[in-house]
Amino acid sequence: MSMKSWLLGAVLIASATPAMAGAWEEAVLTKLPSSVPQIRDISWGQPGSLWLFVQNNGQNRDGLAKAACGSLEFVEGTPEMRRIFIRVWDAANVTPDRMTEIGYAECVVPG
Repeated sequence: MSMKSWLLGAVLIASATPAMAGAWEEAVLTKLPSSVPQIRDISWGQPGSLWLFVQNNGQNRDGLAKAACGSLEFVEGTPEMRRIFIRVWDAANVTPDRMTEIGYAECVVPG
């Protein structure tokens, strides 16, 4: 089964509230992986919660989450100041009932 299939299952399990993606949210999904090359997959887990899937190198990935916060400021079109929670998950350890968080950051993105 592909990682996208596992991710979809995980998103459905983890969130009863589907993410509402506007133009800025879609731009984040497109542009952030080019700014943070470690990202293997990216998704809005729920509104305001951005999920990054990366290879686990055994280190805490809070720094990577903070770097992603900084990159969000350069995605054009944010309609208002937003608080975004970035969760970094181990891309190799995603199942429908379990995901391993390896990093986290809370960001305020200016509008």
